[in-house]
Amino acid sequence: MSWVGPKSKRENLLIGLFWVLLTVGFEFLAGHYAFKKSWENLLADYKLAQGRVWVLVLITNLLAPTIAVWGKSK
Repeated sequence: MSWVGPKSKRENLLIGLFWVLLTVGFEFLAGHYAFKKSWENLLADYKLAQGRVWVLVLITNLLAPTIAVWGKSK
């Protein structure tokens, strides 16, 4: 059985981008409306200079589909 999945690096990046958008959307919408956090508080997680590493999680989400197929042959 062959692996079913994206056929190009571009498709991998689009999948990663989709996951990043879903993650950020959920974080901001649920964080603000369900957990009553302020927009400023939510944006504070993106300040790398202050030691907040959330942006690195999003970069990992973006690149994960590409990393997952390394070594797979077509």
